[in-house]
Amino acid sequence: MIMQQVLHVFTPEPLATVGSLCKELAQIRADGVSFNREEYESGIICIAAPAYRPRTVYS
Repeated sequence: MIMQQVLHVFTPEPLATVGSLCKELAQIRADGVSFNREEYESGIICIAAPAYRPRTVYS
């Protein structure tokens, strides 16, 4: 599915190839956390991580 998508470049720091995106997704799976390092807007860096609550199942 990713192979069929057009990857748009918004800044000089893009994930603009399928290979770079797949590498980033593998790193996210391994770390359990995701970073946006100015890929969408210059000067903006973000982090995303799941929030877990003990013994709670979300559906």
